[in-house]
Amino acid sequence: MKTTVAILLAAAVAAAGCKKQSEAPPAEQKPIAQEQPKEPPPPPKEEPKPLTSEELAKWFQGCWGHFNDKKLDEFAKCYADDASVSMPGAPDVTGGPALAELAKMYAAAFPDGKGENELTLINGHQIVSVVLFRGTHGGPLKTPAGDIPPTNKKVGLLFLQKVQVSDKNVVQQEWRFLDTPALLAQLGVSKEKARKPIEQGPPEKPVVIAKDDDNERKNADAHKKVYELFSKHDKAMGDVFADDAVESNMSEAADIKGKKALMGFNEQLWKGFPDIKVEVQEAWGAGDFTFLVGRLTGTNEAPLPAMGIKKKTGKPIDFLFAEVVKWENGKAKMSWPFYDSMQMGMQLGLIQPPAAPAGGAAPAAAAPGEEKKEEGKAEEKKEEKKEHKKEKAK
Repeated sequence: MKTTVAILLAAAVAAAGCKKQSEAPPAEQKPIAQEQPKEPPPPPKEEPKPLTSEELAKWFQGCWGHFNDKKLDEFAKCYADDASVSMPGAPDVTGGPALAELAKMYAAAFPDGKGENELTLINGHQIVSVVLFRGTHGGPLKTPAGDIPPTNKKVGLLFLQKVQVSDKNVVQQEWRFLDTPALLAQLGVSKEKARKPIEQGPPEKPVVIAKDDDNERKNADAHKKVYELFSKHDKAMGDVFADDAVESNMSEAADIKGKKALMGFNEQLWKGFPDIKVEVQEAWGAGDFTFLVGRLTGTNEAPLPAMGIKKKTGKPIDFLFAEVVKWENGKAKMSWPFYDSMQMGMQLGLIQPPAAPAGGAAPAAAAPGEEKKEEGKAEEKKEEKKEHKKEKAK
């Protein structure tokens, strides 16, 4: 019995061994190639949200802060790459690099130069600011007529800046209205009469945001009416001014004070330019202030001593100006007109135009020494005429 069991067990083991030998080894399994996970696409660049009016005011003052601190790379970031600056009477400056160079030029000419926003008006994405620029002329100032070497004289004058801000919160377009002769006179380059440098601005620096309410629209209409009556040479224009109204014009040596004096000046303009008129191109209000851009045209047909026109030129004028007016009880209380009187002088033939502009610099009068050269040439011509007469006499 034991023998039989042993035989059966042996047979079972042998059968199992045979089975293992007969089974083919499994084929080598190749790993299944797996796709590498793709990197997720970068999230879309989030566009900046347009700033509110209050944020725009802080941003704008911050840009001026960069210029004042001479952080010119940061200042350049306030402008779009394809932004442009227009200065009536001069070629536009377009593109980030050109604008950066313009800022560097002013920074080099006035190392301590600073701009102070005396009044800022905001209407949507438009910013208008009356800026007081002060500084010492410590470096060469580039002009189309050549570099003006440092005079070490202090300047202080107002100019107007209007900027259009894009939805990306950078300046897309800027307009500057600055009186070049006033700047040159303060530098001692020009002998023209000009007001002394402004040493200090008022303590209050209003920032006014337009509401487009009835009061603002009423003031804007009144501002447009001023020039409607001016173009008609209508003395009723005086009714729009307060009795103690003041006009602060950088092209004049002093402010014009009082309604009587203001109307006297306008009546002289009507006599000197019988066809003078203003075409209003833009006008809007912000609080008790209004901003207006106008195109002034006319032909000089009579002397106008108040403007340095000793005899009629018979020549036309055509230029843009900008103006800010403060209103009180429906009357014009204070006005700040801005334009480049050099543009008018050149159109009338009273100022020789400068050479071809270089780098978009604002036009300037002849560089120091040029006037003497011209006088010398004139004397030479006189001598030549005398010699010619002597030869004829012989």
